[in-house]
Amino acid sequence: MSITVLPYHNQAFVDQVNAAAQERARALEAEKAARQAADFSATLNNASAAYGSTAPAPSVECPADLYGIFKEAGETFGVSVNLLTSIARAESGFDPNAVSSAGAVGIMQLMPQTAASLGVTNSYDVRENIMGGAKLIAQLLDKYNGDTSLALAAYNAGSGNVDSYGGIPPFAETQDYVQKVLSYFNTENKSDVKESLSSLLSSGTVSTDALRAFVDLLTRSDSVSGETANDASAKPADATEETPVITVTVL
Repeated sequence: MSITVLPYHNQAFVDQVNAAAQERARALEAEKAARQAADFSATLNNASAAYGSTAPAPSVECPADLYGIFKEAGETFGVSVNLLTSIARAESGFDPNAVSSAGAVGIMQLMPQTAASLGVTNSYDVRENIMGGAKLIAQLLDKYNGDTSLALAAYNAGSGNVDSYGGIPPFAETQDYVQKVLSYFNTENKSDVKESLSSLLSSGTVSTDALRAFVDLLTRSDSVSGETANDASAKPADATEETPVITVTVL
């Protein structure tokens, strides 16, 4: 006589073990997500504090009725609206009737001959003047391969002087002008970063697209700082300055 022994299989117990394992896995994932969210929130808070710690330049905000024109001009010619408003702020303080001792006219301070070459028929017309200035700085940025400092120097002193000196001309007015516009520009970009941080922190959730846009904004806000190598007043090579470092990983 032969006896066959069959293994005993308690399905209810197996199901209970599997359910417990799945619940534990879900708990671990939730704990990991919460830890990542806390780390990210702390990073954003630290970034907000770092970027907000620098004292801004004296404020001369762009008038609300002009901002739309600057935005349109920036989109038309592929130039940062913050750069355009920074130029206007330095050139005229947004005064459409400003006239310099050299004869430059309007918000973007266009010389008559330059205005004519840009297709501007009335430099006192706000939209024409802003569009003309945006077209000019776009041309200069293209000429100098995106070097903002050289483009601004040429806007102030002319391309001939920039080319002759192989960089920002040694004119106190031009060097001061470049630094002033860059200061305004960086202040405007930092303001955009702070607004983006506030939006991200208040949203509670952060999408991948929003995070990437924020990282791009951070990159653009710091990109101009390294473009002043040709400035005679630039810091020596051995000078050091602590800069807040932000590392964001998109999962």
